Amino acid sequence: MTPALAFHPLCAIFPGIPEDETSALAEDLREHGLIEPIELYGTTILDGRNRYLACQRAGVAPATQQAPGVHRDEDAVRFVINRMASRSQSRSTLSARRPTFTHGVCPDCYDKRLKPIIDG
Repeated sequence: MTPALAFHPLCAIFPGIPEDETSALAEDLREHGLIEPIELYGTTILDGRNRYLACQRAGVAPATQQAPGVHRDEDAVRFVINRMASRSQSRSTLSARRPTFTHGVCPDCYDKRLKPIIDG
């Protein structure tokens, strides 16, 4: 059995997918397996929270790898912002819900979650 992984605080600044999408992803994982590994910073999930939760639901062992180029907290911030900003630009539903962003993050998430991490 794969040990449980914790979520890095940066992973939590973005909303998870709805329950029905998690179920659909879990079903897809059962049929096809995990295609994109879950990326870690140390021993915590930096990118792949939804995939990880769907893997747990599906009973699929999650493939993991260290996030490339992430060696310090500053690298982790840059990595998460770049990943999530590029994904949100390709999702019309997210684009419709986010009128303005700071560092690629909705203002509320930035002020409450990301800014304290960046400021230390």
